[in-house]
Amino acid sequence: MDVLITGADRPLGRLAAGHFKEAHRLRLTGAAPSAPGGEYRSADLREPEEVARLVAGMQAVLHLAVYDPTPLSGPGAEQARLEVAARGTYVLLCEARKAGVERVVLASRLALMEAYPEDYVVDENWQPRPEADAESLAPYLSEIVCREFAREGGIHTVCLRLGAPGEAEADVLQALEGSLALGFEHPGYRWHLFHISRSARFPMGAGALGFEQKGGA
Repeated sequence: MDVLITGADRPLGRLAAGHFKEAHRLRLTGAAPSAPGGEYRSADLREPEEVARLVAGMQAVLHLAVYDPTPLSGPGAEQARLEVAARGTYVLLCEARKAGVERVVLASRLALMEAYPEDYVVDENWQPRPEADAESLAPYLSEIVCREFAREGGIHTVCLRLGAPGEAEADVLQALEGSLALGFEHPGYRWHLFHISRSARFPMGAGALGFEQKGGA
């Protein structure tokens, strides 16, 4: 499969690129001028012309840049973070749909659900409660964009809410693998959401991705 990985200059993107480089033909992108691991193109996802070149010929996109973004600083950092997440995801899916890409996998953050009391059991049917800051709002905005594209049709999106960076890397890689292999019904609902967690607080209903147990361990 021909797969574009965004955020390939960041830890999660590098992890995914290293894992999938033998099984798939990869194109990598990120904000840094260069990155190891294969065909890499630095790009601004807010720019349609740049994104169109990235998605050309791709069959799937692993959109990991929102989960693990390039750190920003300065007075406009929060606004830029939100713009990259919202507009960047919008332009990416827009150009992906034009190019005939059928599948986009978004890496979001399980932290969106942490505002609920700790004794609640929160699965994928609960509504996110982002904090009023860019770090929390950015992945939420990306989720909304992906969900709306899925509802409009023409592209399937899989949203994976992942825990803190570096946690349960084997589960993260399995979730990405399962998302690339997930079968879709035609016609059928094009938005799929999974918590990737072994915590009893956030039970994992990801049997469709190859996980044997649905609850927390």
